[in-house]
Amino acid sequence: MIRILQALLCMALLAGCEPKTAQRGQVEEPEMVKNITPGETTRRQVELKFGSPSSQTDFGQEIWYYVHTQKEAWAFLKPKITEQHVVAIGFDESGIVTNVEEYTGEDAVQVAVVEDITPTEGHSMGFLEQALGNVGRFTGGDRDPSQPRGPSPR
Repeated sequence: MIRILQALLCMALLAGCEPKTAQRGQVEEPEMVKNITPGETTRRQVELKFGSPSSQTDFGQEIWYYVHTQKEAWAFLKPKITEQHVVAIGFDESGIVTNVEEYTGEDAVQVAVVEDITPTEGHSMGFLEQALGNVGRFTGGDRDPSQPRGPSPR
């Protein structure tokens, strides 16, 4: 009986070691992307095939981005991107496709995050100032309930 419980416990622990996989975004078939013909396909036809884009440009040439990402995480570790695919579709002013570009995870560019802190005006308080800042500010004891709270009139 103990052997069976040990075996079940071992299987439960090993099952927890399997990676968690999460997929985000649209999954396009390669044939669907090849069917988009620059100069012929319209914005409406792209929307009917792929749906609304994951992102689009705010200025300049109108470009729709369809992003698919697959992440894998082991237990409590930070998830890693195992697969990434981006389709960028550009349109002219009349809504006709001008170009179609595909990117993978190898095309990604790492952006350096700046760790600087923006200084702000004002007083920075230390731990003791924060902890003891209100000591002596409030009076305890008897208070006349008919008197309003707040600063006393001058």
